[in-house]
Amino acid sequence: KDGIRAANSEQWIKLNNELKSRTETNIILFLPSPVFGASGFNDTLEADLLHDTLVETKDLGKNIFVVHGGNGTTTDLKDGIRYIQLNTKSLSTTDDIYDLHLIEFVVNGSDISYQINPVFQKPNIKVN
Repeated sequence: KDGIRAANSEQWIKLNNELKSRTETNIILFLPSPVFGASGFNDTLEADLLHDTLVETKDLGKNIFVVHGGNGTTTDLKDGIRYIQLNTKSLSTTDDIYDLHLIEFVVNGSDISYQINPVFQKPNIKVN
């Protein structure tokens, strides 16, 4: 939540170098929390810088996915960058397990697709 710089500013250098040197078409970043919004980076300028850096990388012909934790499971496409939020909030009730999801990426050459699937299927039981 504090951002990359607050956690370890040297990660910015590593991230920039990696993004520039990767030959793969598909790049997936995993972050513990969102980049934007109330639960996102504390420094909105840093959030914008990360997004702009990812857009520059996308413009080089890369597919960019950012998977992060949050209070629900959602997807958002912003300037060609796919932000995927997976529910990582605490489980308060037993029914909360049905809100947990996994993401599965399938890579076939330079093509990539993904599915978001529930970890547990809610039983379809009727009680009379």
